Amino acid sequence: MQTDGYKMPNGLACQFYRKGATLDPSQASRLKMVRRLLPGCHGRALDYGCGYGDIAYAISRQFSEINGVDVSSERIEWARREFSPINFQVCQETGLEFADNTFQTAISIVVINWVKDPDVYLREIHRVLAPGGKLVLAVAAPDRLRNFVRASLRKPSPETNC
Repeated sequence: MQTDGYKMPNGLACQFYRKGATLDPSQASRLKMVRRLLPGCHGRALDYGCGYGDIAYAISRQFSEINGVDVSSERIEWARREFSPINFQVCQETGLEFADNTFQTAISIVVINWVKDPDVYLREIHRVLAPGGKLVLAVAAPDRLRNFVRASLRKPSPETNC
């Protein structure tokens, strides 16, 4: 596989993340899942934890506006260069710099497993999502998310009964 020689900040070859590139199997699977969950979504969208911006770019035509945010300044720099004019910005782990009820759709693909405080992360999504808005949340470990939600709702887990 030939690339243009550019390596992304984490050392990955960039061929899978460039505009118009052939997706690797993992990216293709994630994008297919996201697209299945987005029918009827419109308006302003947030890609929370957008990484290199490839998913935000791939779904951008569906929305009047899409914003991608990530805690990694290197990833945001890459996304800005590759997918301009989409708005990409660095966010803090403690919150987002958007007003309440800003977005009709929020997507966050395989991010919650990596955040330091999932409660803050989910509260921020709730805060910026407009009433009646849609959240598309994908996780690498569904059992972990289920247990987190149960704990948040103070419901016992069937595995531990606590």
